[in-house]
Amino acid sequence: MPYLIVLILISLLLPVQAKPAALHSAPDWYAPGTLQLRHSAADINLEPRRSRFILLPAGNWMSLENSPHTVQVFQGQSPSAMQRVTRAELHCEQHQCQLPATATTRLLRFYNPTDEIQPVSAWQGQFHSHRDPFRIPVKLALPAMQVYEAQTHTTLYRLNDGQSVQLFFAKAIKLRLNARRILLSQAQPQAQRGIVTARLDDALISQLSLSDTPADEFTPQLRKHRLGHDITFDDDQVIGLSSSDYIAVPAGGYLRITAQGDTLLNLIQMERGLYDTDAAQTWPESLFNPYWTDNLQWQLEQVYQHHDISALQSANIARASALGRQRLSELQDTLATVRFLLPKKSEQPYTSHVSEQPVIHAYRPAIDRLYATVQDQTLHYHRVSGAVQFELPAQQRLSPRLRLYVRTASATELTLVIDSYRHTINLLPSEHFAMLSLPLPLDAEQLSVSVSDDGQVDLALRVRELQSLPNNALLYQRPGLLRDKSPAIAYRLEQQLQRLAHSYQQGLSRFSLTHTDHMHSPDSLSASHWHYRLGEAEMQVQQAPQQALPMLKALIDSPHKEVVIRAWQLRIAAFRALGERNTAERYLGALLSHPYQALQRYAAQQLLQHYQNTQAIHSIQGLCSLWYTALPDCRDALIDSFAELQQNLFALWLGHDLRNEDDTIQVLREQLGYTQPASDPPVLDYSVRHFGVSTVLSETSNTSAYPLADQPLTITAHQPMILKVSARAKAADTEQGQISWLHAHQGELRKIMPVFDDVPASSVLHIDDDNQPRLSIASSGYFNLRGGEQLTLSSTQLLLLQFDALPPTHSLTHGQNLAGALWQQDFMSLLYQTPVSSEQSVAAQRTLLLNALLRLESQSLSEHEFTALSAKLMQRSEVAPLDILYSRIQSFGHWQAFDTYQNYAGTQLVDLSALLKRSSAEQFSRHTSRNDALPGLILRPNHSLALDLRELAALQVRLVFHFSNAELLQLQERPQISIERAEGTINWPLDDTRSELGLTRADLDAGSLVVRWLNPFAAQLLSVEVEAYQQGRWQAIELAAEQLFYYGDEANPITAKLSKDAVLKLEYVEHNARREQSGFYPAGLITLAPQTASLARLYRWQLDPNRHKLAVAPPVVPYRVAEPELLYTQTEHSYHEPVMQANGNLTHVEGVMQYNRDGIYQSSEPLGSEHTLDLGIRLRNRYKQHWYRLESFFRLNNTSEPSFSINGLYDWLDDEDDWFAKAQWYNRWQESPQSRETHLTSQWTVAIGEIWREDQHWRHQWWWQPFYYYTSIDKAEYLADETISNAMFNFYRHNHSDGWRGGYRIRHQSRVDSQLSAQLTTTSNSDWTSLDVASLSGVWQQYYQGHIFSAGLSSSYVFADDHRPNATWQYLSTVSWQTLFDFTEHTGGWVSLSWTQDWFRNNHSVRLEVTLGNLQRSGFGPFAHDEIIFESLQLTHFLEQDLYGR
Repeated sequence: MPYLIVLILISLLLPVQAKPAALHSAPDWYAPGTLQLRHSAADINLEPRRSRFILLPAGNWMSLENSPHTVQVFQGQSPSAMQRVTRAELHCEQHQCQLPATATTRLLRFYNPTDEIQPVSAWQGQFHSHRDPFRIPVKLALPAMQVYEAQTHTTLYRLNDGQSVQLFFAKAIKLRLNARRILLSQAQPQAQRGIVTARLDDALISQLSLSDTPADEFTPQLRKHRLGHDITFDDDQVIGLSSSDYIAVPAGGYLRITAQGDTLLNLIQMERGLYDTDAAQTWPESLFNPYWTDNLQWQLEQVYQHHDISALQSANIARASALGRQRLSELQDTLATVRFLLPKKSEQPYTSHVSEQPVIHAYRPAIDRLYATVQDQTLHYHRVSGAVQFELPAQQRLSPRLRLYVRTASATELTLVIDSYRHTINLLPSEHFAMLSLPLPLDAEQLSVSVSDDGQVDLALRVRELQSLPNNALLYQRPGLLRDKSPAIAYRLEQQLQRLAHSYQQGLSRFSLTHTDHMHSPDSLSASHWHYRLGEAEMQVQQAPQQALPMLKALIDSPHKEVVIRAWQLRIAAFRALGERNTAERYLGALLSHPYQALQRYAAQQLLQHYQNTQAIHSIQGLCSLWYTALPDCRDALIDSFAELQQNLFALWLGHDLRNEDDTIQVLREQLGYTQPASDPPVLDYSVRHFGVSTVLSETSNTSAYPLADQPLTITAHQPMILKVSARAKAADTEQGQISWLHAHQGELRKIMPVFDDVPASSVLHIDDDNQPRLSIASSGYFNLRGGEQLTLSSTQLLLLQFDALPPTHSLTHGQNLAGALWQQDFMSLLYQTPVSSEQSVAAQRTLLLNALLRLESQSLSEHEFTALSAKLMQRSEVAPLDILYSRIQSFGHWQAFDTYQNYAGTQLVDLSALLKRSSAEQFSRHTSRNDALPGLILRPNHSLALDLRELAALQVRLVFHFSNAELLQLQERPQISIERAEGTINWPLDDTRSELGLTRADLDAGSLVVRWLNPFAAQLLSVEVEAYQQGRWQAIELAAEQLFYYGDEANPITAKLSKDAVLKLEYVEHNARREQSGFYPAGLITLAPQTASLARLYRWQLDPNRHKLAVAPPVVPYRVAEPELLYTQTEHSYHEPVMQANGNLTHVEGVMQYNRDGIYQSSEPLGSEHTLDLGIRLRNRYKQHWYRLESFFRLNNTSEPSFSINGLYDWLDDEDDWFAKAQWYNRWQESPQSRETHLTSQWTVAIGEIWREDQHWRHQWWWQPFYYYTSIDKAEYLADETISNAMFNFYRHNHSDGWRGGYRIRHQSRVDSQLSAQLTTTSNSDWTSLDVASLSGVWQQYYQGHIFSAGLSSSYVFADDHRPNATWQYLSTVSWQTLFDFTEHTGGWVSLSWTQDWFRNNHSVRLEVTLGNLQRSGFGPFAHDEIIFESLQLTHFLEQDLYGR
């Protein structure tokens, strides 16, 4: 007894530790094929060539024996795709190895490949957590129904599409919101995606996207109508899987729940323990919405500003709570975007598909079997066989996991190699794709796949990378301005815009203006003079823009700000009036850095308008990234450009503060699932036949592109769509015009698209680290494809293609489209039928220009066709997006001097030294050069100048070169001149604006020199002078700059004969200025009008065989922004030593000691009481839903002889419904000293009934129980022998030896640590028709710090009968205490003490029971389904004692 007292005191005073405890339990084994639960066991025998499955939940690990395994272990999310577990993936210590926990649920398959039975030992590990505190459902004023899962009934409320319900909470409360979609059957497409939102005082605090996966376990129930249900389902309706969120509502808050799509939902409120506040599972308040979402700032700042992703990598999955894992998954979804890996370039063709496919993501247990979680997901998958290398871009990967989606028609084996690590994957035939999660180190560089046995497999490989901006619907819709709500996102958005701006500025960096500083220079001219000159220039711009340019060039150096601003505006207008729109664009770009803010703003506005007209999306992004805060139109332009490029998150966050006012933002929110769309978004479904991909490195990212060269590439649309094709080529020499062509075959239609090789971009093709050729700018074309239609792309040159699949409803308002139909008939018929004077004929004009350009590039356009085309294009209305094609066509022609004059009055050499007498092109070049008055002869770009120096052979001669850079260019490379002289050709670099080259005697004797400018750029000027040394100094030799002009009069007008139609340019001198006009003239004789015939000459527009191209500036050096390396501290998987290793399949063996003291009367007289001591053993066993108990006791009693008992109990619980059954057989033997006989007393009972739980907090139970008592003792023998125990014979049982009992019990448990129960029972008489006793009882049970206290009151009405003259009321009250204790490493048990007061007999009894058994080995599994109260809490207390003791 002293030891017992010490034990009780220890159990009372032992402190409760909150330290989590690792627990091993026997796993559930499922049969292959049916996936039905077989049984739970830690040790099984696996038959030859057979498999068994274990479901390993998220956060759980698996422990195996640390010994060579004959049995093979596979893991995966589906039986049809499982990865072989290797020893390298296990963490071993001494006798056990552990397969670490992951964040996803896994199936483990154990396969015996031998012909002998093999033993398997496996333990499922987890950290035991406190009980879920969410128990009490909130009643809603909505139609309700219950769904049933075994004995658990859950009340759900129906909320129809667009319907909402509002609740008021006077006190602060935490809630779990559960929602399920009402779906159509799988055979029918779902109408819309389902969303449930929760708003607190009109502010969004939670948004749930509902699953489209049916919960098949509930489907049979929906076809039954149960009483009390307000909801009925049609035959084609099912319920989806549950989606949950946890929310906090402050006191006095109004919560509104709104459904988009028909929904079933409930709200469960959290209740802490009544007295034991530590009993329930506690989660940090920061994990509840809206706090979780509002506090994302810290995580976003760590990732985007400090580049630290430790929060994603260092989480301990095994120790994390379910809510913690959910929030971690949400954080990953917020930060990550997915990339599907593509096969590397190879000689073998691949067929890749992009379509929505059903994917088995995982299996889940329900009603003793496993159900597949199948969801439709858009996959980019490939049909592969043999060995395939996949591209693994060096991007910022967030997750060390790779997702493999695979499907096969026949069993095969797949080998996946990541760097040097090999994964073996067994595949089984399946109609659906199976998802398999595999480890992928963040620094992995190579990935390959090989399929064995010539099999074919459909597979997709998906990685998660850091996306530029977070994707979180709830965060986006939370109230507040972006800078206040999430400074990290505002910073990240600003950073991304700065990158775009920097890229744009890199392109503009080639062009800059040298600004004159007038702050301290004397102002020699008055302000009125400057304004007068400005007025003159303004008139000239309207009348003669060419002549206005010199004036404006002087005016931009005015010291008066308003004059400078207006002069620049007029100068840009003059450029445009002269058709020099590209020049105007370059000057506007340079003006963005002008000191005057007004000029910067003007330039930005003009550029934005120009980019929008030409549909230059990337230029819009670059410009508006600089000006989006200062230029009102820029924000909308940026949003539209991001939307066009499918960069939806940029558009959303940029328009965050005006999201309710912008239609584009609303459409993007629907596309991203932030809100429910008005109609279903179209499904993209197409396939591509290709030869792998190559990596393209841009300034800020890595992308993949399909190389197209010798073999065609085919796209097949399985649903209507618009395909955007972007094509690049290797950048060619910028001194030569060069175009590659993409040919597209679309059924009978042939289309073409040009790729401008001679315009380099900043992107490069990554072949290896030492070979990265530069690429051209991308050309884009749009192709409308019908379902089942094919598009075949081909090219004779290497092109790199990228695709964007767009819905057929996509509006092509912003993107540049350079694809047009190929005309295969006579070109002139196309020319005649194409209208060019209407802005509505853009497509027709595009077709004409493309076909003309193609024929010009291939030299298949004849001279007369070129002439007719040029004449036609003179009538075209300006279409800005087609200007690039028009200018390309113009580059194929040149003006050739006309020489077939029929008549004229005479000729005259006109001195061209005056600027206004030079050609328009030369005048314009001088206007845009720094110095427009270079002495000497001007060297024309791409032309050679021959100098005849024979007359100067007797003198000392030198050449003097004068150079003037373009006004917008800084001197990046020195001009190079090629000089063909007597000793050979030399290259002469100019060190400054003036350079001298002395000529040798051999040069002069040769007589001539040929000079050629090697590296000219537009608007640069280079002239040459010849100087001779005479009279002791160098003197310039006059070189005539004259041109022959014709003049006529009325008697002899200038006439010319055209043998064929021609486009002519007439140049004439009027008022000492050179003027020109051009037009189309048919064949025949033409006569010039007298007003233009004073001095004139004609030029014919002809094809130019010279393909030299005059670049405007040196190409921009590619600048690649190095992505910062992501920092992280990854938690190493550790071995978890179990505190308890419980196999519920084992037999629970316990010793029992029971002490009872009955008949303690409240009397002044010393009445004797009965003392009973039972010592025995109890055995328990469980198999599935069957529980067996066998026990034997030896009883000592102070009033009777010792007795011996053997009892057997059996419990059964239905695994799908509410039914339960119970059978009990009690036997007791006692030897009578008088008769020397051993007597037997037995009791048999059988019970059947139903037990169910409603919403966790109500439990109902009813039963009907026949009974029968048997005893070998008769009444006389009992009266004669006082040593016979009352347990062997009593008069009540003698008179009521059989009958039945019926009862109903209800239990309410709103708090995890407290429960109230009430019970009504009736007992019949032996006639089975009349009642003997009716009882009503109630019990309150309270858990506190590992101890269970209970208090009960029972009231019985005993009916009068033949053996009982009067009916009576009898009352009992009971108080009790019990606790679970840990005794040794392998044993533990209970101590319980109870006090029962019999108010009818005015006595009481005391009972003490101590049990001790192998509780650490068996756990609670062998105990019957309703035997353990507060099971989770008791186990927690038990594990904490064990852990503390260790």
